[in-house]
Amino acid sequence: MTVFEKHMDWVSLNLDIEGAGLKNNGELLVEGKFKQFWTESVEPHSDLIVQAILAGQRAGCLASVFIAGYQSAIRETFSGSDFSGWSAFAVSEDRKGNPPLPGVDYHEDGSDLIVSGHKTWVAAVDAIDEIIVKAGRGDRAIFIKLPRNIVGLSFSSRPSKFLSEMSQGSAHLADVCVSAEDVLDDRYVSFFGKLETLYIYLAFLAFIGANTDSLSLGEQSFSAAKELEDTLQGFSLKHDLDLDRIKRLDLEVQRIRESATDELGVLQKNWSTDSRLISMYSPGIQKSSG
Repeated sequence: MTVFEKHMDWVSLNLDIEGAGLKNNGELLVEGKFKQFWTESVEPHSDLIVQAILAGQRAGCLASVFIAGYQSAIRETFSGSDFSGWSAFAVSEDRKGNPPLPGVDYHEDGSDLIVSGHKTWVAAVDAIDEIIVKAGRGDRAIFIKLPRNIVGLSFSSRPSKFLSEMSQGSAHLADVCVSAEDVLDDRYVSFFGKLETLYIYLAFLAFIGANTDSLSLGEQSFSAAKELEDTLQGFSLKHDLDLDRIKRLDLEVQRIRESATDELGVLQKNWSTDSRLISMYSPGIQKSSG
């Protein structure tokens, strides 16, 4: 029995979770309430595929679909680390602003590292419990996981039209002191982009399955999700991804997104803007090689 057969019946929509998705009167459109559900009902599952499915089922908007897949992708990428609560993976920097914000760098102070600088895009900035930041460039680059309340770390938020139900903003580090134990094993970090895409697609298919009244669309979503499950399980075993298979899956997910637009675009108020979450990965996937 696959994860999907165990945790959901998309065809009949007999979900394990009461009040799933958009038919839950919008209750989970609030970031804090979705996080509460995720902490109580999703995080206890050790299987990252199950986490993405369950959170995707209960998502009340595409912003929550993003969070559902994003959390699993971060944990898969940095699988050697322990996680608690929501995390963000902050890489983006903008040195061209006015005033320019220096990127994150570090220097050694005895056995400690002193980290300073700015990351200019942080997902769920008001709700995360910890953040992974890339510090330094080139061969000096390291990845550090920091608790939200560590001395010297602060956050600022700003509105966004894209995924507007999710808080977004920046991280500011001022002489944050960390030890070597806070530096993560980054051997799989090059896979993050594709893992993020695949887990978000998986959460999206669960979201579709929880909300569509179309038997055909439910079956298509279920079938694609099972193949995504197999692809992600293969990565966990071999730490490699079948690019041809991913390209084929991407095209199927895009077809499902297009088919769902007429039905779910009515229920999801920001569908026309936020469905770009699913379409924006496709050009890169289809152009990628080796």
